[in-house]
Amino acid sequence: MIRRPSSIQQRPYFTRNFYPMEEPWGIPKLERNTTLSFSNLGAISFDQTHRCDTRGTRKIVHFFITDDKFESVYYKPEKCIEKLAQYAHVLTPDFSLYADMSLSVQLFNTFRNRWCGAFWQELGLSVFPTISWSTKDSFDFCFLGIPQKSIIAISTIGCQRCKKAFLLGYREMLRRLKPELVLCFDAPFPEMDTNTIFINHTRFPNKEEKRWEDEGRNLDL
Repeated sequence: MIRRPSSIQQRPYFTRNFYPMEEPWGIPKLERNTTLSFSNLGAISFDQTHRCDTRGTRKIVHFFITDDKFESVYYKPEKCIEKLAQYAHVLTPDFSLYADMSLSVQLFNTFRNRWCGAFWQELGLSVFPTISWSTKDSFDFCFLGIPQKSIIAISTIGCQRCKKAFLLGYREMLRRLKPELVLCFDAPFPEMDTNTIFINHTRFPNKEEKRWEDEGRNLDL
């Protein structure tokens, strides 16, 4: 059951500290979610969602777009709940972690990713965490707040020029999180693990109910 914004809008969002946290930085912890049906499931980017979507809502909402298109999900979190609640699943927002960012900014973006996921889970949305990393220095915090053996999402968009660094983080993610399934938005590298499924999200822009590549697969782990 989805709690409506009117019942939560008085929360002190500026404190951001009302979820179980993972120390030492207080990263919010997400609950393990391993239920995902591939039957007649499509993908839609957050900037293409809207209220009263008549194009079909059997979709997973992703945030593999520029950060400016979804900053509001953190700064005005109550505004998008009813819109997101229409869809089958929601990924946590992919706030950027770039190697040339200061680690403090990367840490903050990791916090925002997890906080939004915890907030949406509390309201009853089906949430899968998006995982991202930069250099080895980010490994201290970029995997925090994610339970092991979950379904998670990653993206290889823009990673062709930094393949070595990407695969280093990918293997560290597998070691630490041991995910049940990895949803890879955009083409995976050949070296990636067999439990990584390619999601060709560009096949589904603004379309009525489309199917995944592996449309017969139905996961209820």
